[in-house]
Amino acid sequence: MAASDLPPCGCDLCQQGVDHPERDMHRQTIALLSRLDEHQRRWFVAHEAQRLGYGGDRLLAQITGMDEKTIRRGHSELAALLVGQPVASMRAPGGGRPTFTHLGYAVGLHPGYHHDYRPKGRGLPPRGHL
Repeated sequence: MAASDLPPCGCDLCQQGVDHPERDMHRQTIALLSRLDEHQRRWFVAHEAQRLGYGGDRLLAQITGMDEKTIRRGHSELAALLVGQPVASMRAPGGGRPTFTHLGYAVGLHPGYHHDYRPKGRGLPPRGHL
């Protein structure tokens, strides 16, 4: 994703075009949020707002475009230590690298597996046989 594809920061200084020291941090936060799912965005922004302290909810709502009620919901979920939220991977079914046996490399699974690839002497098998 190119930087131009990211939504703009909504804080007052960034909207005015003022070059301020937090501008890069705002862009990085927006870039990170664009790669998280809805729950993770809410929890991350709530965590950052807690870290900033008073006014953190309002500032992060401006930066991210999230509603303050959504950030407060993230606070309550974090306070409950994410009870009832999945701990396992969030990867969609079928996502990721195929398993070794799924690729058919195990003996007898691949329909074209009729050749014995064990070396019959010294050295490596001829090129193109693996």
